Amino acid sequence: MTSSTIGSIYVIFYILMTVSCCSIFLFSTDKLKWALLVLGVIVMTLTNIPSVVYYLITGSTNYFKGLPVETIYKGLYLNLIFLLFWTAGYIFAAKNSITLYKTCQFKKPTISVWIFLVVALFAYIYQYSHNYSYGYSVQLYKYHLEKVGTFGVIGGFANMLPAIAAALLIGKYQRHDSHKHIISESITINILAYIILIADIIVGLTIDMQRGDIVRSIILIGLIMILTNKFRRVMLIFFVSFIALMFMSPFFDYLRRPAKGDKQLSNLKKTIEIANKLYGKVFSLEHLLREPARKSGLVVSAGSISEYTDREGRVGFTPYFGILFEPIPRIIWPEKPIPMSINGKKQGQAMSIAAKEIGQNNVIWMSGGGTMYWQFGWIGVVLGGLITGFLWAFLLSLSFRRGNFYLLVIILANIYWGRHLIDGLGNFLLHFVQAFKVVGIFWLLDTFISKLKPVNLKY
Repeated sequence: MTSSTIGSIYVIFYILMTVSCCSIFLFSTDKLKWALLVLGVIVMTLTNIPSVVYYLITGSTNYFKGLPVETIYKGLYLNLIFLLFWTAGYIFAAKNSITLYKTCQFKKPTISVWIFLVVALFAYIYQYSHNYSYGYSVQLYKYHLEKVGTFGVIGGFANMLPAIAAALLIGKYQRHDSHKHIISESITINILAYIILIADIIVGLTIDMQRGDIVRSIILIGLIMILTNKFRRVMLIFFVSFIALMFMSPFFDYLRRPAKGDKQLSNLKKTIEIANKLYGKVFSLEHLLREPARKSGLVVSAGSISEYTDREGRVGFTPYFGILFEPIPRIIWPEKPIPMSINGKKQGQAMSIAAKEIGQNNVIWMSGGGTMYWQFGWIGVVLGGLITGFLWAFLLSLSFRRGNFYLLVIILANIYWGRHLIDGLGNFLLHFVQAFKVVGIFWLLDTFISKLKPVNLKY
């Protein structure tokens, strides 16, 4: 078969996966349960096939980062196999779980929850008032490792803020129908939570952050609307967001420049020049495909790390040992090994190795397929996908079955913009351990208070 035929087959498989999972979502009465499945599959598809589609239509390999077409197709294959088994694991767990819609009671927010919210809010304000953005964190890891502990504590709490707001709204809705007398609580949570989520979207647009930070609160609002059966609004929000992120990013890039030293926030003329330079004055098919192709990172990283693995060998469980030290705050142990690396340093992580293989100094997004192949080969891709998908659906169901606010916060925070859903098993464990470090203090405080004074969960 020709290279174009192979590429077309891969694209068709990814599209069929997306359509199949969307069908499960559309015809289910418990849409929230399947929303994460659809999000994970869509993210995997959008971060894999655009560069291949661009190649099939234009013949250009500009967005393959110098990798041969055969390596790119191996990356696609790795990610597709991981996605298939991730989907199988998720469906198995979701099919055997409870119905999330109106089947549990989240208790009324306790004093610990409100303290958690206030701490996260102050951390969020402090973080972005001091330009503690993604670019800043990269500089810290490279040149000022002794400051990473402080940054990690502040950033850990700040990243929880949108998830706390969303969890408050979900918990309020689960209580709402049978507790209509709690009007003041409902209004307070509604106003406060939506202010936080909308403010987070604005911050994502105007501060030097990863593009995923722009849409994390949009996704959280979408999940809330799915739970409240406002399905048409969800579709409208995500359609508009997709168009904006894929085809208007030059405007976003320019808005994000103040944190890099350019203080001219509203130079519309320059913004239009940037857009015209990237897309041209006429929005031809080639121009419309260019920006999605440029962001199609997972296929490149999986292909790159597979070349390295085939040459140097698999690393096994070595990257997992760093997770054992993760509960120890870096502010206490500044030289603590960086988790998910083979040498305790950032350069030993899969995403850094993959970037170095293609001549980049920074890091690139890494998929679960690439990471699991680097660790255990094909068996890791299969089992890693199966276990990770299962755990996402199982823990989401568990948070609702137990009415556990803190577990729900951890899940919502780790969704991020969807890419974490399709991370490898090691990254999944790492993200949950990191989140528990932040949430666990208040979770334990809440448990302690409830033991002293039992709380009736039904209102």
